[in-house]
Amino acid sequence: MEIFNQLVVRSVVGCTSTVLQIYAVDRLNLADASVIVFSSPVFVTLTAHCFLGEKAGWATFLIAILTFLGVVVISRPPILTGQSEMDANALEGVLFALGSMILATVVIVILRFLRDVHYTVVTLSYGIMGSLECVCLAAYAGVLGLPHGTHEWILASGLVLFTFLGQTFLILALKFEQAGPVALLQSTDVIFSFIFQYAFLGVSPDGYSLVGAAIVILGVTLTTLRKWVVTLPAVDVQNNNFNICFKFLR
Repeated sequence: MEIFNQLVVRSVVGCTSTVLQIYAVDRLNLADASVIVFSSPVFVTLTAHCFLGEKAGWATFLIAILTFLGVVVISRPPILTGQSEMDANALEGVLFALGSMILATVVIVILRFLRDVHYTVVTLSYGIMGSLECVCLAAYAGVLGLPHGTHEWILASGLVLFTFLGQTFLILALKFEQAGPVALLQSTDVIFSFIFQYAFLGVSPDGYSLVGAAIVILGVTLTTLRKWVVTLPAVDVQNNNFNICFKFLR
């Protein structure tokens, strides 16, 4: 029964995270929304420390604060832009993206609990529960219906296929690796978001997007370095020329 409950929670939370991400992209450009959503490695490390017993030092909390500052820059608050008030549409997009990121963090932690369950069972439960949730949400919003025309059917089919493959690979990855490194690798989506946004949508990032993304990437990079440092034998850390930095990261 415990596994069943975890599968249900994982499915509902995962689907809700995806829905919030879609709403975020609707209000922010693709790159900004992706930077916020995929800043999750930092927060996954904190959550995994609390619920999975994975190592986390006080440096992790400082890195989380740094990453959050990057999110603040992307949100373009009036104190940075000089405007009298914050753009309501951008604020909604940031909140949706943050909600998606938090729920995505929860999903990764739950999947670590489910690593002994066959990935087909986890994927099937996600597909069934996620579909039911989406149908209910679409019916409530009054937009329930089938795609119109060949173009929409191709896009919808592609979305289903790549979402299925992405979820399958995520589940398999979490069977063999800790939650932090897996979330870190996911965050490389940020780079592709900037590339695809420019290549297919013709949208160039502004200064706020670049600075915010740089801060978030720095936070994720420090998280990566820390995950590497904590795996080193203590003697290696003590004999390293960068002893102070290594101690900080541990």
